[in-house]
Amino acid sequence: MAVVPQNTELTVQRAAELLNVFRPWLDGLLEAGEIESQRANGRRRVLPGSVREYQGADDARRRAAAEELTRWDEEMGLLRVPLLGGPPLTPQSRRPPA
Repeated sequence: MAVVPQNTELTVQRAAELLNVFRPWLDGLLEAGEIESQRANGRRRVLPGSVREYQGADDARRRAAAEELTRWDEEMGLLRVPLLGGPPLTPQSRRPPA
């Protein structure tokens, strides 16, 4: 994420750019209260801290989902299915070297 002073209010478009999402998607998050916003001079503004909080929570959800999918793969033995005629994959062969 780009460096933005904590007390600077962001436009909705700038917040969408920082989150790498389309503005209509961010509008939905704002309407749902997922990210806090306020009105100033008839325009919606977003605080950088609120964007960072959402981004951190979203990253945690993504990591948890990836870990769960990996666990399912390991439980079902999908990691041992050869890909394009190659040798069988194992959990050890999928992990990067330490």
